Amino acid sequence: MFVIAAKIILISSIIGMGAIAVRKIPVLKTLPVPEKEQVKRKKISWSLIFKEIKKKIKNCWFFLRKKIFLNLKNLKRHSKEKETKLSDDYWEKIRKR
Repeated sequence: MFVIAAKIILISSIIGMGAIAVRKIPVLKTLPVPEKEQVKRKKISWSLIFKEIKKKIKNCWFFLRKKIFLNLKNLKRHSKEKETKLSDDYWEKIRKR
């Protein structure tokens, strides 16, 4: 049942598109054909493109290194703070035992 309905829809849609095309062909024939203009192509300077890409990559690496350096600095600072806090409590607990 489903297959028959799908075939009917397919055939009717193809017939409909054909009817639209047949009606529009005379209208399209009356339209003026535009003259082809020569498109001026710009020469691409690949060396400039590669230089720009290299600059962007260098900037990315610079900021990435800077961010890593700051993160490491913060990690060191946090680890020193934790060590001092832990060491005081640790030695007091050992003395009490």
